[in-house]
Amino acid sequence: MQRCANRYTRNRSLSVSYTFNCRKNLPYNYFFACFVKKFYEVESIRYYEQEADFKVAVDCIIFGFDEEGLKLLLLKRNFEPCKGEWSLMGGFLRADENLDQAAERVLRDCTGLEKVYMEQLMTFSDVGRDPGARVVSAAYFALMDIRNYDKEAVSSYNAAWVLLEQVPPLIFDHNQMVTKALGRLRRRATNCPVGFRSLRFLLYRCFTRRFSDVKSTNVISGRRSIA
Repeated sequence: MQRCANRYTRNRSLSVSYTFNCRKNLPYNYFFACFVKKFYEVESIRYYEQEADFKVAVDCIIFGFDEEGLKLLLLKRNFEPCKGEWSLMGGFLRADENLDQAAERVLRDCTGLEKVYMEQLMTFSDVGRDPGARVVSAAYFALMDIRNYDKEAVSSYNAAWVLLEQVPPLIFDHNQMVTKALGRLRRRATNCPVGFRSLRFLLYRCFTRRFSDVKSTNVISGRRSIA
């Protein structure tokens, strides 16, 4: 019994001594941990320092329609580069999101809408496409009913809906993005799966100005036929 008590006392004294030493050397332990963390961070930076440094952005070609026809949401830039010129809605990719999430964020911030049909178009990566920096842009296009958007959100970004026939010259390669997106949208109108009824209805309304005269969705692709 006495032996067990002695063993307990000895183990307790060792535990107390270890705890005291850890607390006594707390500044040392803290700085050692910081050194190790910084060491691995520097090593990872060295691993990629020979690679090119560039930014990744998303540009959103946001189509909308009303009784006047097909329109495009454009931004009158009040910042550099190209201040005072027209551009698409866009932004840079954040560290905690993927490309789809970034495009959805831009659409939500600019229009106040979520769950809008959106599709990735293609990537634009010409070396000199942006005079501000080396920027690779993933373009997305969306289609929505203009009557449903948040007007305050659009006005806060100094943006406006412009008829497709009246789109002014845009900065960078944004005109090229619009042209490719419109072509993709027309193709989607002809081969959209039957299950996507809401999208087919949007495309039908988008490319048809007089709904009562047309009985076939072939009008979407430019072929006017009466079923």
